[in-house]
Amino acid sequence: MNTLLTPGDAKDLYKSIVKTDAPWAVYGILIESYHHYAMWRAEAENFTQWVRDFAEITGKKEASLWRYKASVVYFLSSAAKLAKYQIE
Repeated sequence: MNTLLTPGDAKDLYKSIVKTDAPWAVYGILIESYHHYAMWRAEAENFTQWVRDFAEITGKKEASLWRYKASVVYFLSSAAKLAKYQIE
């Protein structure tokens, strides 16, 4: 996984993830995709509020969701740099 979800895929995943105990990376890529495409604007006044609401819906701690997002951002950034320098 080295790219964000499409908006359509993010919406589909959002619908299915709320009732499961998915791995942290799945939550992270979903959250980062919602942030990148500003999909949260349809559901909240700001991104922080969207994360709070998502935490409540999923039963996850808000701080955990922020860490999941940060980890995915770090992974995607690292993967892009490795690809740029052709490091496998």
